[in-house]
Amino acid sequence: MEEFEKPQIKEEQRLSKLTECERRKLELDRLNEERERNRAAFEKKPIREHLKPEHDRMCTELKHLERDRTKLEQQQQEWEKQREHYDRLIQQYQQQHEDMERRREEQRQQMEVQKRLDEEMDQVRIQPESDEEERGERT
Repeated sequence: MEEFEKPQIKEEQRLSKLTECERRKLELDRLNEERERNRAAFEKKPIREHLKPEHDRMCTELKHLERDRTKLEQQQQEWEKQREHYDRLIQQYQQQHEDMERRREEQRQQMEVQKRLDEEMDQVRIQPESDEEERGERT
């Protein structure tokens, strides 16, 4: 017990000789060292016990969010496939529609040509008849 009391007495004697400013500086140094020891000990704990429930909740939430993200990515890929499929169908429909319009136009032009040919043939038929009538009138 005397061994413990001697350093304490010496410390008290030394402290009494120090100025107030020096005492505050020593106290501040002691508190900083203690704080640093506590910080180091706190950081060494793998997961602090008081944070474990929050950590577990956040890990679970992260897993759910990752699963949801994966589902959304898959859904987006499916939608893109469907969109590409519908784009192809629309393109096919437009091509068929253009082809049909082109055929209609060709048929219309052919009918006009046929109509003109028919009219010309009628004119050619009418002319020989009128020529015959004229010849018959002349004779």
